Amino acid sequence: MTGHPPGTPIKGTTRLYAVLGDPVAQVQAPALMNPLFARLGLDAVLVPVHARPPHLDAVVRGLRGIDNLDGMFVTVPHKAAVRRLADRCGPTADIVGSANVLRREADGAWLAENFDGSGFVTGLVAAGHRPKGAHVALVG
Repeated sequence: MTGHPPGTPIKGTTRLYAVLGDPVAQVQAPALMNPLFARLGLDAVLVPVHARPPHLDAVVRGLRGIDNLDGMFVTVPHKAAVRRLADRCGPTADIVGSANVLRREADGAWLAENFDGSGFVTGLVAAGHRPKGAHVALVG
């Protein structure tokens, strides 16, 4: 489940991604993203990182120092807290006050963004719903 074709090792060139949460046993992102990396021929792997709230700042600071780490997905309970650990925020993270992703930018800075809402709407549309003009509550 590394994102590589079976038998292909993770190498020094492999790009890393982490999904941060507390707990992380339930996260589905590695099972979804690693096969996608493999299908796309990307030398990348997504791994879960169990970060308890009192350790979040230290964990994120440490991960930011890993040169081959390109991004972090963020799940409960860290979405609001992780926003302040970024160098800058995208417009949606600023509006909602939380982030579900930190991405290393070309200049080395870390951008916090939140695509929970747009992902939810994309899923509704793909399932045949027309959410335009509707009011929803998105929790989590």
